[in-house]
Amino acid sequence: AKVLLSTYPETKPTVYVAGESRLGLIYDVILVIAARIRGIQILLHHHNFNYIDNHSVLMAALLYVMGVKSSNIFLCPCMAREFNNRYSCIMSHVVLSNSAFVSLQQPAPRKESPQITMGLLSNLNREKGLNDFIALLEAAVKEGINIKGILASPPVDEDTRQIIKKAQNDLDKAFDYRGPFYAKVKASFYRSIDVFVFPTCSANE
Repeated sequence: AKVLLSTYPETKPTVYVAGESRLGLIYDVILVIAARIRGIQILLHHHNFNYIDNHSVLMAALLYVMGVKSSNIFLCPCMAREFNNRYSCIMSHVVLSNSAFVSLQQPAPRKESPQITMGLLSNLNREKGLNDFIALLEAAVKEGINIKGILASPPVDEDTRQIIKKAQNDLDKAFDYRGPFYAKVKASFYRSIDVFVFPTCSANE
């Protein structure tokens, strides 16, 4: 964002818009129309793939009211390329990974154990990959791999609780469910794993 804003040395007022998904784009369209009426430049930050994987009439409308002088922030080069292919638009943009918002941590000390530790921290449900994470752990254990799976965050519903409970019974010590993780405690979670697994099938990711 700083890179984009630095291209406007006259420091015009800027509206930062975080691209919504589905009907939330209606709000973005209204906000952008108001900004254009006031002559305010627009910075659109894309956080999801929903309107990239599938054409969205609302996103097309948003791009129309934004105008070609507006700027975009994408999470990766692939996202920028696929977005431009989908909507055939040429706008200035930069790529800014979500990792830019993660504080750097001191690396964990090298462990002596040969055991592989993989982890998942997310909203725990099927869509976010809970079942796939457990299936991966079960397959690795079955193959005789020295592995441990660490799961963090609260379950979103009773179905998820039952899935976790079953995994605890079936996998025993190979499965470690730690419940909700917040703020600084997340750093200890990331330091305790070797591999972060995120098999999401969410439409926005």
